[in-house]
Amino acid sequence: MPTLAHKAIYLTLSLTAGLLALSVDTNAYCQTSPQKAAEQKSNKVDIGPYMKGVSDKIGPLWNPPKAKGEAINDKLVVRFTVEANGSISELGVKESCGDKEIDDLALKTIAKAAPFGKLPNGVPKVSAQFALPCKSGVSADGVEMKPYFDDMWTRILRTWWVPKRLLFIQVPVKIELNEDGSLIAATLIKSSGDENADKLAIIGVKRAAPFAPLPKGLKTPFTVNYTLGYKGGKDQVVYWNGQKISKGESFTTSGGVQTTLTDNTTDKDRAFHKKKEDTLIKMFALDGTLDTLKRLGNTDNPEMVPILLEYSSQHRLIEEHKEAKDKLKRALAIAEKNLKNFDQSETAANFSQEAKSQETKPQESKPQESKQTEEKRLEDKKKAQKTFASALIALAQTEYSLGNLAEAEPLLKQAIAMKENELNEKDQEYKELLNTYARLLYKQNRAKEADEQYKKIKELS
Repeated sequence: MPTLAHKAIYLTLSLTAGLLALSVDTNAYCQTSPQKAAEQKSNKVDIGPYMKGVSDKIGPLWNPPKAKGEAINDKLVVRFTVEANGSISELGVKESCGDKEIDDLALKTIAKAAPFGKLPNGVPKVSAQFALPCKSGVSADGVEMKPYFDDMWTRILRTWWVPKRLLFIQVPVKIELNEDGSLIAATLIKSSGDENADKLAIIGVKRAAPFAPLPKGLKTPFTVNYTLGYKGGKDQVVYWNGQKISKGESFTTSGGVQTTLTDNTTDKDRAFHKKKEDTLIKMFALDGTLDTLKRLGNTDNPEMVPILLEYSSQHRLIEEHKEAKDKLKRALAIAEKNLKNFDQSETAANFSQEAKSQETKPQESKPQESKQTEEKRLEDKKKAQKTFASALIALAQTEYSLGNLAEAEPLLKQAIAMKENELNEKDQEYKELLNTYARLLYKQNRAKEADEQYKKIKELS
């Protein structure tokens, strides 16, 4: 359910990069001579990243007004030339949207976005054209986007947390999506001036993903810019966490209803709000680490396990139990796969050793090197076992704390067995596992079995 804060949040969006149909005239890399142009082509200078930067700079500035007439095209095409130093020339409208006011605004928007950065080395100038949407809520491809954006906004409302101190701060965010609605990236267009506000906006969008599959007809990857913030009204007093913000201010909901925020929360609730802000900032940092590991191309990297475990603990701090379980299940799957790899490598090593023993002329052995290799392998395997046990114990304890006794029992039994056998660790964590298992058994009216667990604990003491 939306919080008090969420009810006051508004959103401004602009249809940008993914909706700007970029076309670059490769023949215009150089306009000095055909020979020079051919040289530029042979050098294969990739200006795609540069032009994407141009698009990203134009996008946040483009916000077409409501057309006066009904006879208006879905898009207008603007042409211009980017000079070597990033300045522009030959700016004009190639295809009108049918409304001169909007055409003129498009030219002013391009001029405002310029100058751009210096062109890549070896590229003296570039002729380009952009297709911009003429209608609010309609892409340059003519796709009606309002229903999709309404759904997107609703999802963001559920996950974007805004503390009182960040009222009225505007955070422009660029969101890039795949065809299936999965998130490619969420990045700042421009800082709001508050580091935490920026981070909370980004993590809010990430937590809202994946979104619904994109409407048919859109070019992908699809990019949209959202400005997350608050919108004030008139003649009303706003309260947040029991404090009057200022006189004469109200808020407009996403549905267009003007309202006053009142807050009857307790000190405990306000403490929770502060804890949630701190927790989400930690999640932002953890997300950055996970994104880095994903970019390495290995989604099953064992290094992800401790990060996911920490992430799940942050979820539990703010009572997001489902999200915590999802992170723990993922961590356990990665840890289990990593542990199985050791078992498979052992089997392969044994087979190889057996094959060598069958050779008529045995190879000269290197006992010292073999001993070191074996010690390293055993050390790594022990580490993998501990990582798996940590994920297993965390999931078991979480299921128990949620009252999911049927799900918790096999996990607890497996964790206890690992502590007793593979790890040979009858430490404090082991005692806590036995205690949790005993309490679970008592709740299931299995007193005799529970007493056996307590007996084990007593023997250890």
